[in-house]
Amino acid sequence: MSTIVRAALAWVCAATVAQAAPAPVEVEAPREALEVDASMEALESTYVGPPRTTLLPADGGELGQAFADLVEAYHLKDAKRAAKRVPYPEQELRPDRMFNYWESLHPLQPAGGKRQGKRATLFLSGPDERHAVMSATLEAQGWRFDEVAATATRGDERAEHDCAARPLFPCATATAPDARVAGTLKAYEKSATYDAPPPVRALFDGFATRMLDGAGKLAYTRVVVSAVGFEPGAINASYGFDGFDWKSYQPVLVLDIPPDGARPRLRYVRESSSPWFARVPVVTLAQGLQLDPAPPGRIRGKLKVDLEGQAAIDVAFDLGTASECPAATSRCDE
Repeated sequence: MSTIVRAALAWVCAATVAQAAPAPVEVEAPREALEVDASMEALESTYVGPPRTTLLPADGGELGQAFADLVEAYHLKDAKRAAKRVPYPEQELRPDRMFNYWESLHPLQPAGGKRQGKRATLFLSGPDERHAVMSATLEAQGWRFDEVAATATRGDERAEHDCAARPLFPCATATAPDARVAGTLKAYEKSATYDAPPPVRALFDGFATRMLDGAGKLAYTRVVVSAVGFEPGAINASYGFDGFDWKSYQPVLVLDIPPDGARPRLRYVRESSSPWFARVPVVTLAQGLQLDPAPPGRIRGKLKVDLEGQAAIDVAFDLGTASECPAATSRCDE
């Protein structure tokens, strides 16, 4: 066969294959999916939501300087200077007490923190993997801490969780700045610290966890908001909600929201609460909760309720829900 004939046959075969090849088919997304995507895109383009809580620098910034000033005042037994940083009058800051406060605080160093407006929490770290928090409010004369010394001191146990297998709490738990919480809590009860009802507290941090039934379906979403910024290690050191150090982060609200949003259950953890989470009274709310549209993986809403004789609550939240926990167990990894 000549070269010309072979070339002609090759051209004919190629043309036949090209004609036989099916044209590419364009697959259209279902109309419902397109409508949902467009609706969510429009929602997100106009969504404002609660203000964001920001992270403090590693040295704590202004709050870290206020902490150093307080520690030095304790060391010098300067009650007048110390009283500017804590909610106790000068006459109650006796030298022996200030020495004890200094002894507990001076090994600790600022390790970041969180702030929203005039409310902030300073994270502290020290020897033996100790961690602690001190919260404060910015007043006219500077930062004033809620307490005379640090709370939530603990060891670091975060490495014991296998988060690669499944996002069981505390795995995948996202607090601020991913979590967006803004609101107030006005307590009615007398406080041992202030000898009066405590000041109105700004709620500015939180997280959410999907609580699952025995079949692995959503039983309710647990929303947690607090007037204290959550130190990441404090959550990682926990195996479940019964073992979490709630008292160190009070006042804190724990809201269990069913999938339909009806009759959510609220726990208000405060100074007088039992240290055992399971013993904190549960209030079923007939009204006061509004759930807002949210993209997959988040829950958004507002809670405005007056707990008679306890507190008035007004807070908005926008939280990630990647974390999960079996609802029937005391430990999420069981």
